[in-house]
Amino acid sequence: MSHKSLVSIALLLGILAQGRAAEYFVRPIVSRVDPHVMADSRATGLGFCAGVYWRTGQDDLEKEISVEFDRAKWSGSESDGFNLYNVSETMMPIVLNLRVNVCPDSDLKRLRFYIGPCFGVARSTAKVHVTGEGEDLYSSDSDWDLAWGASVGFLIRVTSKVDIDIGYRRLGASNTKFQLMDESIASGTNTLESYYLGVGVRF
Repeated sequence: MSHKSLVSIALLLGILAQGRAAEYFVRPIVSRVDPHVMADSRATGLGFCAGVYWRTGQDDLEKEISVEFDRAKWSGSESDGFNLYNVSETMMPIVLNLRVNVCPDSDLKRLRFYIGPCFGVARSTAKVHVTGEGEDLYSSDSDWDLAWGASVGFLIRVTSKVDIDIGYRRLGASNTKFQLMDESIASGTNTLESYYLGVGVRF
């Protein structure tokens, strides 16, 4: 599935949601990402999400369909006693989010809990710089792979048009392979855990 397919699906579902108390939104996102790779740093991710909310008769149950673009980069280094290997990897997931937002039947009407799956594609780029013992080599490669996962969190309705999204997402990716230094090397990153904060504007 390509990123163009994801956008097309989101647009189609958004059109189908018309006439059902639909509200469109955009949401910039910042996140703290853990790639679960030894010796690699945690990363700050940046993203952008756009989609539609709608309700179907129940005021306490709201659905969301959105397309989200994110980017996170992490790095690490290792030495074999002769050379220093500086490695960095960038992952850019493009996913379709399907979420259900539940509003509690209480005075906390501004607070909504949500949960839902996400799936799509991710572009990963790896770079290696080798120095030492007269070496100064550089290599990089990129690959597209499938991505899937789920998110949970809270939406806080600041106003009727602005909400704050605080959540957690676990995103898996299929086995990514890079052609680096004339060798086929598998990425050690198969799972990304993200804690994120977004500010959504409805229109």
